[in-house]
Amino acid sequence: MEPRIEDDRAEIDDDGILGQQARAQLLTLPQEILEAIVSYLDVKSLLAVQQSCQRLLLLDNPLLWRRHCRQEYQYWHSTHNFDELLKAPAAEQPWRELLATRKKLDHTISETMENIISLPVRRISRLQVVANEVEDAKDVLLKMHDCSNDALDVLARRYWVNEALGSVERMIALQEWKNLSDGQDVPLERALGAFDLFICERPPESLDQITAHLDMLAELFVTNNPGQHDLTPRKRACTLITWMRSCGFRGTSQDTYYRTQNSLISVVLCDATHQSIPIVSVAIYCCLARRLGMDVQPCGFPGHVLAIVTAPLGYNLDGEFSSDTIREVMYLDPFSNSDELTVAQLRAQLTDMGAPPARHAQFMQPMSTDQMIIRIAENISHLPRHNPAALRSILPVLVSAAPEALQFHGHYADATSALQTTLYPNRAAYAAGWAKLIAPRQDTAMLRRAVIGEIGENLNLFLQAFEPDFRLDMPLITRYIIPLLSRLPRNPNADEAEEPAIQLDQAGQDFLNDYMRHIVQEDNTSPDPSPRFGVPETNQVRYRIGQVFRHGRYNYLGAITGWDTQCRASAEWMRQMNVDNLSQGRAQCFYHIVADDGSTRYVAEENIELVYSNSNGGYVDAPVVIPKGLEKLAGRWFKRWDKNRGRFVSNITEEYPDD
Repeated sequence: MEPRIEDDRAEIDDDGILGQQARAQLLTLPQEILEAIVSYLDVKSLLAVQQSCQRLLLLDNPLLWRRHCRQEYQYWHSTHNFDELLKAPAAEQPWRELLATRKKLDHTISETMENIISLPVRRISRLQVVANEVEDAKDVLLKMHDCSNDALDVLARRYWVNEALGSVERMIALQEWKNLSDGQDVPLERALGAFDLFICERPPESLDQITAHLDMLAELFVTNNPGQHDLTPRKRACTLITWMRSCGFRGTSQDTYYRTQNSLISVVLCDATHQSIPIVSVAIYCCLARRLGMDVQPCGFPGHVLAIVTAPLGYNLDGEFSSDTIREVMYLDPFSNSDELTVAQLRAQLTDMGAPPARHAQFMQPMSTDQMIIRIAENISHLPRHNPAALRSILPVLVSAAPEALQFHGHYADATSALQTTLYPNRAAYAAGWAKLIAPRQDTAMLRRAVIGEIGENLNLFLQAFEPDFRLDMPLITRYIIPLLSRLPRNPNADEAEEPAIQLDQAGQDFLNDYMRHIVQEDNTSPDPSPRFGVPETNQVRYRIGQVFRHGRYNYLGAITGWDTQCRASAEWMRQMNVDNLSQGRAQCFYHIVADDGSTRYVAEENIELVYSNSNGGYVDAPVVIPKGLEKLAGRWFKRWDKNRGRFVSNITEEYPDD
């Protein structure tokens, strides 16, 4: 039998892909052919092949590595100057080293995220590690988020990856506002797009994509209006509004005015309806007009932002030569129509509003970018007042892509006709608060001073608002707010003796520092376990972690995330909630729960009515659909949904080991 075995082995060697004969034939091919062959390999296979022999290791075509950088990664931190690298000759750039750096970072971020998902401690510090990489972290995070629905920890994985992505997006947004505050020339669309990064989960467009989208729209206007350069400045400014309105940028109706998405520039740009509030309509108009060489700025008219068009230097708005030192201006309302608004009309409106004539000119002046941010922050912070029911809601929004958006290939995967994004209205006031603190320029920081003063007077209320939903942003508080609270820049035009720098008093600073230390200590400490077995008091706890119920009194759905053998809330809370008037009072078990509106609550056992159980208390052996809002947030406590048992699978077993 031995000869037979030897013959078989010879056949295998001859037929093997990397057999000696095949390898010899491969290595005799010209360098150009070898490079063409390996260009079909993915990065991992390419690196493996290069390690197989010295000849293949020399295949170091920079065009190949550049292509992999572009294909593997959509997002690049500004420190890479990626767009500039693409413009330079490929041979002059270290593309292979750049790719290796990103791959190494992917590995670090993946390991960090696995620890965040599986371990209940040090999540804040680990998320900070990820968020510090900003754009360089987004690609690998998005890949982790798009895991299989059958993954054993699918809910936990997607939840914590979303938290990491949110931290990254907020870091990007705050840096834009910080740059604006420091006096840098931040484009209006990027400053406005920062709100989208706060409020949207996976916004339709990144800040770079918003910029590219507006570039594309400006080019489309030029293509559709070949004679526009021959028009007078007045006619050209009006023609742009007419064209925008023909593309769907017509503002919004009163019925939909207060929808959160109408204030978010990336959603407005991408959605086919382009519905927007006046300030966003004006912002988009100004961005397009500036790309076309027009001098257009927002006007802070009370109640309704307008656009101011200024004549070119040396000419009036009708294209005639002018020696006037004061350039002619006109006012437009892109939200409503393309008709010019006269100064007399605007003054009459101001008079009707009760504004004294001496202040009319002030209300008709251009607004700077930081003033625009503060104004839209005021608008956004008031949205929940007009729709209080949506404050705690999670709103899936299907962005039906506009035709011109489909032509822009930078952000619609597979050229689909729609993109799903999710809005969190409860983040609107949070984003607005940050904008008011960070965005004002150092030379116009009076509003920031007022906000800081308000925080100083109501610090406890500020921290209570921060605590339930945004405690993972604690590093952002440390980086951006504490320096402002410790010492504010005074008015540069004021004398130190007349107006000393505002600062939080020592008691306020001590309170804030103690609070931050408490959060860090709590995040670094493993929770005390609450076992069911061997502890007599826990025998009375009827329900388990992950069970879904309907509230017996208020009828909402919820999932159990924790339990106490008796009510452990404060005496004030028990008094407000009339706990002692319950049939079983405060001595019954109480449950921590997450509700289908996204809120977390504390519920008495007598109000728990299991949804997915039969008359004997057993679990339903059938698929069950969980409300989307509950499923999205459930990953904070649970690994996945067990449809056969009608409950979530716990990811907090360290705290509740027997559930």
